[in-house]
Amino acid sequence: MISMYDLVKKILEETNGQICKHCLGRKLSHIVEGRDNINRGEKIFEDLDIQEPENCVVCGNIFDKINDDLFKKIYDKIDFLNVEFDRFLVGSRIDKQIKTCDDELSEKFDLDVEPIKKELNRIIGREIENTLEKEVEFEKQDIVINVDLRKEPKVRIQINPLFIEGKYNKLIRGIPQTKWPCGKCKGKGCEECNFTGKQYSESVEELLSEPILEATNGWQAKFHGAGREDIDVLMLGSGRPFVLEIKEPKIRKIDLDALEELNFLTREHGYATMKNMSDISNRMAFCYETKQRIAEKASEIISDGETIMVESGSSCALLVKYLSETKKDITVITNSSYIARFIRETEGGVTKVIVLGGEYQKEAEVMVGPLVKTCAEAFYVDKLFMGTDGYIPGIGFTSGDMLRAEAAKSMADSARNSIILTDSSKFSEHGVVMQCRLKDINMVFTDDQVPLEAKDAMEQNGIIVETVPR
Repeated sequence: MISMYDLVKKILEETNGQICKHCLGRKLSHIVEGRDNINRGEKIFEDLDIQEPENCVVCGNIFDKINDDLFKKIYDKIDFLNVEFDRFLVGSRIDKQIKTCDDELSEKFDLDVEPIKKELNRIIGREIENTLEKEVEFEKQDIVINVDLRKEPKVRIQINPLFIEGKYNKLIRGIPQTKWPCGKCKGKGCEECNFTGKQYSESVEELLSEPILEATNGWQAKFHGAGREDIDVLMLGSGRPFVLEIKEPKIRKIDLDALEELNFLTREHGYATMKNMSDISNRMAFCYETKQRIAEKASEIISDGETIMVESGSSCALLVKYLSETKKDITVITNSSYIARFIRETEGGVTKVIVLGGEYQKEAEVMVGPLVKTCAEAFYVDKLFMGTDGYIPGIGFTSGDMLRAEAAKSMADSARNSIILTDSSKFSEHGVVMQCRLKDINMVFTDDQVPLEAKDAMEQNGIIVETVPR
């Protein structure tokens, strides 16, 4: 059997002595003891009384790139993405020439040792583990930190999907399980689908995805259902199992208790059941904190002692609640029994609530129909606040219900200024009927993620757009 010193001599001859302690220690890791490859290489150089060369022909001094600057790039990238993780894996890219040279040296001397990339990944991973107190995981990691060492080091963070298992109930008919593209335009948007690109305005997939994407700050959701059901059937009992795949989630630890408090889901034994999303109290869970900020901003244009009209909507309900807490002698005229009920226990600013009569829609807790118009004609106010279900670029705002859209139009006829309160997600959605055109709107309160094209179109139509942080 060849001795250690004979093998070292042969490796040094093969490399003309131009091999670093990392590479030499790794090539001899099977016969030289040491805490790591660097330590093994240092022992060999010391025993043989030789100096480590300035340049390594095997790795091209690639280990010198693993320095403070590289780790700053890694930590800056993690901070920039604001990604939550506990388990990670490191991957790296190196020049093909380095890999080829490393493999050929191992093959020439029949060395069954780890490749150079594995050592690079281990050194980087160990430092991140110690600094961030996170765990390297080879099978189920939250993120993968990819380091490109071919030229100037670059860092890319791969955020692995989050899989959420649950059950859902469908308590109303007419909602498909998954999103259905319009049969005519194939999802592009046309007059037949009112430019929504969808055959149906909502689906179980979308209703489940929206609040979870909000809670996880994810990029996209993919729905995996356990079997399918017809659009015109209910899903009662214990619910249908599903798995929701969240792509690029920035938050992995979801506060299910908080979602339950917002009346979005019901906690069961080992899972959470989604509630009826046609219920306005359940829609309150979507972008809840953003809607609060929108409501607070909108309250700034309302004076003590003012009478306002408020149409149904979760942001509108939060506005009335905030007025009740911060203003004095406010009168609210509304077609929403939910809003009247929402503030029933609040003592303070809203001293009078007038509910317009009409046909009662149970899920939305709102009055609709011709009686709303008749009742609204008895009043004239300075400001009407409305929610919305969607937006058609350059045209106006839309609703998912024809009767609610007609009620909003009737109330707008009794107000000098019509004001929309909505989070920016509605600008990528489309209702089934026109609610109001841009020329009929005076102000819009939304968040700072509103698409620039939409903001420009509104301002070009004379609309004042006020935004809050998302």
